[in-house]
Amino acid sequence: MPREKINIVLSVLIITHNQRTLLKRCLDSVVKQKIDVAWEIVISDDRSNDGTKEMVDDFIMQNRDIVKNLVEIKYSYCNSDDCEPATTAERCGWNKLNAWKNATGKYMVNIDADDYLCNDNIYQHQIDMLETHPECSMCQQCIVIVDDGKPLDNGLVVYGADFLHSGDILNLKNISSQQLQNINQAYMMVRHPEDDVAQLYGKYYDDTVITLHHLQYGPIVFFNEAGYVWVQYPNSINNSLSSVERSVLDGILNLHHIHFFPHYAGVLLYYDLQQLIRLHKVGEDYILLESQRNYWKQADGFIFEYYSKKRRTIVDKIRYRFNRYFLLLLSRYEITSPLMLKLAYCMLTNSSQARKTQLADWKI
Repeated sequence: MPREKINIVLSVLIITHNQRTLLKRCLDSVVKQKIDVAWEIVISDDRSNDGTKEMVDDFIMQNRDIVKNLVEIKYSYCNSDDCEPATTAERCGWNKLNAWKNATGKYMVNIDADDYLCNDNIYQHQIDMLETHPECSMCQQCIVIVDDGKPLDNGLVVYGADFLHSGDILNLKNISSQQLQNINQAYMMVRHPEDDVAQLYGKYYDDTVITLHHLQYGPIVFFNEAGYVWVQYPNSINNSLSSVERSVLDGILNLHHIHFFPHYAGVLLYYDLQQLIRLHKVGEDYILLESQRNYWKQADGFIFEYYSKKRRTIVDKIRYRFNRYFLLLLSRYEITSPLMLKLAYCMLTNSSQARKTQLADWKI
């Protein structure tokens, strides 16, 4: 008799690259979850050659049919070289796409192989929250940030009880104005299998893009518990950047995201003003590494072109400084006029995307 089809409620998506030992720690924490519905684990492995596949095969054999309601552990290999990546971030985006393609659940969560879960019920609590609030597209938990090698007790809980409460409903303006946007791994999301995210975003399917994509379908419900441990490594993408490189990334990444989400343009730009001002203060003469310059060469607009160059002209620098003064004006007088915000974006990018946005997109 054919096996009865099981409707998967939750897909846990794990990406990895040559992290066999860390992936084992991650998987051990995931299978301890007490989940009352059918669920699956999807492992997407980008080019590992450290025995990751063999470890996963052993893990599947040891845990098959013994973890409650765990229907399947899937392993999928991908090669991020196929996307011609300019940065490690693009490789991660490609890997996340591969995981997404193999997911079948009603809900999904992302987790990186070098992170882990610190309790056994966070995913069930997030499922319950989303079932209770069907108008919401995501459920956000707190996270614990801990340095590699340090005990969990030394970790920093982000967004605790004194800041938010379980059941609070958040939208993009809330999380942007109050700086509540968390790493995407803190969110459980309603999966929309009809969306071709590979076609929409390709290798730019990064954490913020994933969050913004799902936010289009409804607000966020908050659950005040920290079950996800985000481990910080000295050589990670975040920690390996200099302060100026970080300012460049923080300042213009939201401008890049407007390309994908023009209907969020006003909120993304207005609440990014301070980062943009800092960028224009510290980054005028800074030359990025070649890989970072190649990354921004792929984007359309003045500010991206400015940071993809090794040499800037006098005209470039004059325009750069004028843009800073205009941003300072908007910030100083808290100007929220859609016309002025769109003008600022056109000055920063002068791109085809700027011309396509409507004034309604710039309301905040």
